[in-house]
Amino acid sequence: MSLTEVHGRSVAGNLTKLTPSQNEMASQNIGLAVVVAFKLRKRMAPWLDQDETLSLANLALVQCCRAFNASLGFKLSASLHMAIRRMLLREREKSAAKSKITVVPLTGWNSPSYQQDVGEIRPAVVPSLLGKLDKRSRLVVTAYYGIGRNKRYTFKQLGKRLQITSQRVQQIHAMSLLKMKSFS
Repeated sequence: MSLTEVHGRSVAGNLTKLTPSQNEMASQNIGLAVVVAFKLRKRMAPWLDQDETLSLANLALVQCCRAFNASLGFKLSASLHMAIRRMLLREREKSAAKSKITVVPLTGWNSPSYQQDVGEIRPAVVPSLLGKLDKRSRLVVTAYYGIGRNKRYTFKQLGKRLQITSQRVQQIHAMSLLKMKSFS
């Protein structure tokens, strides 16, 4: 499989910037770049479509091939993984900056913190969106915002209940909100 077969026109400009040995290295590792990009996309940026993900994988691969130095003792796969991760984080930050935040001082689904985190999701569609989440994600979101409960729980309290760290609860919370935004 070659770069041009996978990515079409988007690669043509980047390939001219590579030396023949770098081009060969990129051709040998395109499959790895695609697999890593799609695996990371599931966790970090599920709203990205296939073309955007492939473009990020291509760009990261070309950058890694240009900067790769075997004498440092690192594998290309490690730097490729980190480069794709950085690019997905940038996409996530761009997406977060674009989203508009509406704050309504009420309780439950309309509480200020919920509106601030979820943004444009309308309260009427929240039950259907929660239904699309897995059990643990649904528990984290509903308990944190107090949806259907008399009490709101902190990340630390949820972590103890689920027997995971509070940082992991925060990650689940963040990913759940991103998934809910992508579903709506």
